[in-house]
Amino acid sequence: GRKGGGEGMQIAGAVPFPSSSTTFNNPPRLSSSVSNRKHLSASAIANATAGGSISILDIYGFEQFTSNSFEQLCINFANERLQQQFTRHLFTLEQQEYDAEGVDWTKIEFTDNQACVDVIEMMPPKGLGILSVLDAQSRFPRATDETFVESLKKTLSGHPAFVSSTRNQLEFSVRHYAGQVPYHATGFLDKNKDSLSIDLMELMMESHHPMLSGMGQRISDEAEATTRKGVTVGTRFALQLKELIAELDRTGLHFVRCVKPNAALAPDVFEAPMTLHQLRCGGVLEVARVSAAGFPTRYRHDVFAARYAILLPKAQQAEVLGQLHAHQDHPHNEANAAFATTDTSTTDSESGSRISPGSHNALSSSPPPSAARACESLLRLFGVDPDTYRIGRTKVFFRPGVLGVLEDRWAAIQSSVLVLQSYCRMFAAQRYLRQAQHAAAVLQGAWRARADRIQLRILQREHAAAVAIQTQWRAVLAKRSYDRVRKAVLTIQLKGYRRWKFVQKLRVAVAAFERDRKEKERLAEIARKEQESLACLKRDFGVEGLDGVREAMATWQVVRLAGITSLEELRAILDAWKMGEVREVG
Repeated sequence: GRKGGGEGMQIAGAVPFPSSSTTFNNPPRLSSSVSNRKHLSASAIANATAGGSISILDIYGFEQFTSNSFEQLCINFANERLQQQFTRHLFTLEQQEYDAEGVDWTKIEFTDNQACVDVIEMMPPKGLGILSVLDAQSRFPRATDETFVESLKKTLSGHPAFVSSTRNQLEFSVRHYAGQVPYHATGFLDKNKDSLSIDLMELMMESHHPMLSGMGQRISDEAEATTRKGVTVGTRFALQLKELIAELDRTGLHFVRCVKPNAALAPDVFEAPMTLHQLRCGGVLEVARVSAAGFPTRYRHDVFAARYAILLPKAQQAEVLGQLHAHQDHPHNEANAAFATTDTSTTDSESGSRISPGSHNALSSSPPPSAARACESLLRLFGVDPDTYRIGRTKVFFRPGVLGVLEDRWAAIQSSVLVLQSYCRMFAAQRYLRQAQHAAAVLQGAWRARADRIQLRILQREHAAAVAIQTQWRAVLAKRSYDRVRKAVLTIQLKGYRRWKFVQKLRVAVAAFERDRKEKERLAEIARKEQESLACLKRDFGVEGLDGVREAMATWQVVRLAGITSLEELRAILDAWKMGEVREVG
């Protein structure tokens, strides 16, 4: 984080430049524009921060294509400067701290890329670099890419980081920390003199988005200033990069190295040679060697003694703490409080991060001499090998893994203390819980009783109201029933009786009609039978007219009375009758 200032959040970046002329100048301006956005919320963040901020620098990696131009040169130049910053921060400052503490250790030789940085950005009076020669050629009206390359060969022919090409007159190479990269000079002069389109700047300034409009205004102002001063793209980029490095120097840096496991970007594929090359080019192997050969774990004397004295038996603990308390200005409780802000500036072999010494202002004063003696006694009582640690002027340094056993014991004691404290807090909490539960039960009982009494009174009033309502409603229902009965009685009295009389008369008339009809049917049936009988008599006896029938019927009665049972007797009687002898027979 930045020390002091309180300017809020800041994000700075260096990104690769596209080759189009309208967008070539945008990345530096975009970077500064994004950085300047901190002013939009500076007042709000300043109230929430105590003079500090967090900045993030995200850059693309080293670039090498089939044809490398001015854009790749600027990108690789930025990576060179940041690699130099990484090297200086992790190696140079590490060695300086060991020297300042008087710690004897084996110095690690590392690759310094200052020669590559100089060949690109070197300026008079030290000499001329690639950007200086490019600016000089850009001022000549008849300069070409060929004259630019020739000028580079004359100026930098003896430089160890510059390589001229004998096969291509427009090609030269630079020995970067990641390897030698050839650059093709075609278009260098045009891109170095390139300027942003006026229409595009006006379009950005007219944008409704505050970021684009503000960036357009700044680009326009910068374009006018650079036009008057004659500043080229390369010079402007170098100045902005120098400002970025100066900004990084004022901060406590932490580095994150991204490693590509394979060129195909395929999952679960690890190419060891490619990964090793990236680690070697990024300086990670040197960081690992520094961690192995150096003392990455460190504590202030008083903080170390206060932290680990608790692991000793009581008698030895009293001896160590007695030495620590010997200095009146550094009591034990202050050492324990100082542990929260201890200076553990270490070089992390995995992340390459390092907290710069002196960044902890809380412990800026030197520990007392008695603290160093306390550390010596503590390490002797623990039986730590003297080759695995060094006691400096203000700090005690340890090799990797030395404090593992002490940390395990310290963590075990801390865990035990936490368990005891948790049980004590649990017992107190349980006692308080039981008391609270009892009090809550009493309060709840009283409250429920009061609520029940209130509810009882409410129910009594509701019951009385319900009885009254029901009484009234039953009266209404009884009156409705009485009205229905009375109406029915009146209906029966007024309409039912007459209807009954009519029905009775109707039934009598229907009965008379039925009797007449049946009598007529009976008479008709008799007449029909008589007609049928007469027809039979006419057919069988040859009787003509009703008188003959009567005579025949009388004869039939005589026959029946006579007891004639055979047909021959009947025929004889009939023959006699026909002959006029019926009277005699009678």
